[in-house]
Amino acid sequence: MKKCETAAALQGLVGGQPAVIRPLAVLILIALAGCRNPAVSATPDEPLRLMPAALDFGETFVGLPVSRALTVTSPGRASRRVTLLAPAGFSAPAMVELEGGGEVAIEVRFDAAAVGPASGVLSLTDESRQETLAIDLSALAVPVPDCGPPEPCRTRRFDLPARRCVETHAPDGMACTGALACFASAQCVAGVCRGARVTCDDGNPCTLDVCSEVGCGQVDGTPFCPTSPNPCLVPVCSQDAGCGFEEVPDGTACGERTCTTALVCISGACVNRTPPRNQTCADLLVGVPAGNGFADGRGDDARFGFIVSMATQGADLLVHDSALLRRVRNGAVSTIAGRRMAFELVDGFGTNARIGSRSATLAATTQPGLFFLGDGTTIRLVSLQGQVVTLAGRADAGGTVDGVGAAARLSVDSVLRPGGAGARFLQLLRLPAAPPQLLVRDVSLSGAVRTIFTLDLAQLGLDGGPGDPSVWPAGVSETGPDLTAYFSMTDLRSSPSPRSYALTVSDAGFRIAEANSQLWWEGQGVEFLRDSSCLLTIRTDAGWRRGTACSGAWAFDGDGGAFVASRENITFTDRSGDRVVAGPTPDRRVVDGPADGGRLSYPRGLTVVDGGVAFIDATSSDGWLRVAWFTRTSPSLAVRVQTVDAGRNQRFAGAVSHAGELLGADESGFVWTVDPHTGAQGSRRGYAVNGLGRFASNGQSLRAAVFFIVELQGDGGTRVIPGVQHAYALASGPSGSWVTFGATDGGQSRQLLRIEADDSVTPIAGRPFAGTDDDGPALQAGITEVFDLTVAPDGTVYFLATGNRLKALRNGQVVTLLEFADTPTSLVALADGSLVVAVDAALLRVFP
Repeated sequence: MKKCETAAALQGLVGGQPAVIRPLAVLILIALAGCRNPAVSATPDEPLRLMPAALDFGETFVGLPVSRALTVTSPGRASRRVTLLAPAGFSAPAMVELEGGGEVAIEVRFDAAAVGPASGVLSLTDESRQETLAIDLSALAVPVPDCGPPEPCRTRRFDLPARRCVETHAPDGMACTGALACFASAQCVAGVCRGARVTCDDGNPCTLDVCSEVGCGQVDGTPFCPTSPNPCLVPVCSQDAGCGFEEVPDGTACGERTCTTALVCISGACVNRTPPRNQTCADLLVGVPAGNGFADGRGDDARFGFIVSMATQGADLLVHDSALLRRVRNGAVSTIAGRRMAFELVDGFGTNARIGSRSATLAATTQPGLFFLGDGTTIRLVSLQGQVVTLAGRADAGGTVDGVGAAARLSVDSVLRPGGAGARFLQLLRLPAAPPQLLVRDVSLSGAVRTIFTLDLAQLGLDGGPGDPSVWPAGVSETGPDLTAYFSMTDLRSSPSPRSYALTVSDAGFRIAEANSQLWWEGQGVEFLRDSSCLLTIRTDAGWRRGTACSGAWAFDGDGGAFVASRENITFTDRSGDRVVAGPTPDRRVVDGPADGGRLSYPRGLTVVDGGVAFIDATSSDGWLRVAWFTRTSPSLAVRVQTVDAGRNQRFAGAVSHAGELLGADESGFVWTVDPHTGAQGSRRGYAVNGLGRFASNGQSLRAAVFFIVELQGDGGTRVIPGVQHAYALASGPSGSWVTFGATDGGQSRQLLRIEADDSVTPIAGRPFAGTDDDGPALQAGITEVFDLTVAPDGTVYFLATGNRLKALRNGQVVTLLEFADTPTSLVALADGSLVVAVDAALLRVFP
C-alpha cells in the first residue's frame, strides 16, 4: 500500500480502536503528516503570484503571431486549478493546474488581424479561492511592408519570422520580359532573363534610341551632339546630315559686359560692341541699390528676380529665375535661355526657348554641361549654351504612364533631385472620392520614366469624401540604399494646420513618420532644414547656421557646401562660413550723413528743393521726410543726406515743392509746410482726399492724382479736373500744363495725357488698349504702365515703365533710355537736364 493511502486508512481507524491502540496510530499519522488528500485539502491562504504584471507585445506585423510568457506561482502546499479567459486577438490555455508550491509558464499569443493598436485584459480565476486576477495586454499591429516589384526572373516577399524582404530565383525556362523590355523572346536562366533583343533603331540620326525596362523609345538627341569651343555656335541636328553647328542669334551674350563694352555674338563670332546703358552706367549719389531685377554681370552688379530652383555641376550653378535660365560661374551671371515672365513650353535656343511652369525645377545630370528641367508635364534637358529640348512627357498631356520620351506621362509636382537612374521627383495622383496617392518616380538621362513606389495616403488614417486633404509634395532625398520622400498635408477634418511627413523606402519595405513640420535634405557633409516660416538652417560638421530665404531655393555642391538663394542674392555656405556669390548685399537703413555713410530704406516721392532733392523714405512703420543736399564739384555732385522731421514721429506719404515752400502730406489728407533745413512745421490744412502720396505743383496750383485729378485749393476745398480717370502719376509741364497717365471719357485704356491750363485733355503718347510695351512714334507706341513721371525744362517727358525701364517722350517718339537692374520707384528732373531716380535703397543720377 502506498504511503498516503496508508495514512488515509489509519485516519479512518483511529476513531474506532480501543484506547490502548490509539497512541500507536497517532504516532504513525504524525510520521505520515506530509500526505494530504486532494479531495479534502484546505483552502490556500495566499493568492496566486503573476509575473510580469502586464504583457506588452510591442510592434508586430499583421499575420505574424507573437508569444509572451506569463509565469504563475502557487504559494503554500495546496494544489490549485486556474481557468483563463483571453480578449479578442489574444489567446491562452483555457485551464492550468498547479501543485502546491509549484509554478507554470503560460504562453499568451497575439495574432493581429488588422492594422492598429490592440489591448485587453487576460483574466485568471483561482477556483480554490474563487478569486479572479487580471493582466493588461497591449500590442500594435503594423502592415507587412511592400517589398516592391522584383527584378525579372526573381521573386520578392517579406519573410515574417526574419522580418525582412527575401528574394529567390524563378525556375529556369520560365518566360520573362527582362529589365530591358526589348526582347523578342526570353526565358529565365539562373535568375537572369536572357534572350534575343529587338532593335529600337528608328533610322533617324537625330534621335537617341532607348531600350529601357519600360520598352523601346526615342528622345531628341540634339543635346548629345558634340559641342563647339566657339560660344557663338550651337549644336543642331538634321535627318540628312546628322549633328552639326548653327550660329546663335546676333546679340547673344558670349562674355562679360561693362558700361563701355559687351561681348556678343555677331554672325557666329564673339565680338566687342558698345552695350545699351544700364544702371551700372549711372552715377550712384547715395545709398546701396540692392533690390530685385534681372541684370547680368559680375558680383554685386548682377540682379535676380525670384529664384525658384538651382542646381550645380562642377564650377557651374544653373538658376531658374522668373522664366529665365541663368548661369553663374565664378561670380559672373549670364542669362542663357528664356524670356522674363514669358511662361510657355517651347523648345529652342536662348530667348527662343520658353519655360512653361513658374515652379520649374532643375537637377544636374551625369553628363557634363547638361541639366534636367522638370517643367509641368515634361522633363527637359538644358545645355549650358542655352539649348532647351523636351526629354520626356508632353506639354499637352499629363498622367502617370511609365515610358520613354513622348510616350511617358508625368507631372513634376516637387523639386527634382539627382538620384536613381538620373533624377527623382514626386507626383500626386488625385482619385475620386478617395485620398490621393503619392508616386515616387525617376527619369533617366535617356528619357525613361518609371514609378518606383506608390503610397496610398489612406494608410495615414484618412478616408475619401468632402474635406479631402491638401497635399504638398516636397521632394526626394537619397542616403545610401534608402530614399526618403518628404511631403506636407492638411486634413481639414482634423486640423487646419499642415503636418509634414517623411516616407522612407528601403529593401526592408517602407515606413512613414511625422517630420515635425520640417523638411530635411541631405548632401555630402551637409544637412539642410526648411520649415514653413522661411527659416533655412544648414547643419555641417562645424555646427548650425541660420538664415531666411523665402524663395526656398538651394543646391548642394557635392563637397560639403550649399548655395542658398535669398530675395536679393545667392550665398554659398560651408564649414568655413558664408559668402555672397552673386547679387548685392542689402543695407536698408535710415542713416544721415555724406554719400559714403548715408543710407536709405525705400525712397520715393522725389521733389526738387533749393539746393537738393527732398523725398519720403519709408520704413516698416514710418515715412520719414528727408533731403539729399547737393554740393556741385566738377564734374559731379557731392551729396549729404538729412532727415528733416526726426523726432516728430510724423508719417509722411508725399512731399512737393510749391510756391517756394516744401509741403508734406499724410494719407489722411492733411498738408502742411515744412522747413527743409530744420524740420519745423508751419500751417496745416486738411482736404477731404485720402492718399496724397502722389501730388504735384506747377508753382501756382497744387494737384493730386487719386484716380481722378484733384486740385487742392487754398481754402481747403477741392476741384475735380473733368475728363480724366484711372490717373496714377502726375507732373507739371510747361506753360501751366500738366502730364498724367490715365484714361479719358470713362474708358479703361490709359495713355500719356496733357492737361492744358483750360482743363482740356489731349493724348500725347501710347496707343489705346496696348497689350505690350514697345517704342515708336508717340501715339503708336505701347505703354501698359507708368509708375512715375517728370517733365524736364526742355519739355521732355521722362517716365518709369514696366521692366524697370526709363523711357522718354521727345521729338514725337517714345524711346527706351535705360534699363535698371533694380526696380525704380520715383524720378525728378533737375534744372541741368539730368535726372535723380530712386532705385531700391539708393538715389542715382542719370544723364539722358
